[in-house]
Formats: sequence, structure tokens, C-alpha cells
Amino acid sequence: MGYYIVSNRYTLEATLGRDFSSPAERSEVIQMNTELLLAYLLRK
Repeated sequence: MGYYIVSNRYTLEATLGRDFSSPAERSEVIQMNTELLLAYLLRK
């Protein structure tokens, strides 16, 4: 889940104007991936 952000961080920064390698952005990505994984695992 995190590979796309890491592998395409320069393209995403050029297109979206967000630096996904900054600590704040990395924290958001980790939180999003955690919530996504938990939502999948805990679904009924």
C-alpha cells in the first residue's frame, strides 16, 4: 500500500505540489494506510 507513494513521490510532488517525503506527509500516509487496512480486516 505504501509502495506507490514512495516509488512515485517525485511525480506526485510535481503534479500535486505536495512533498510526500516530508515527515508530516509521511505521517498522514501511514495513518491512511493503517485505517484502510483495519477497515478491510474488520469488515463484516
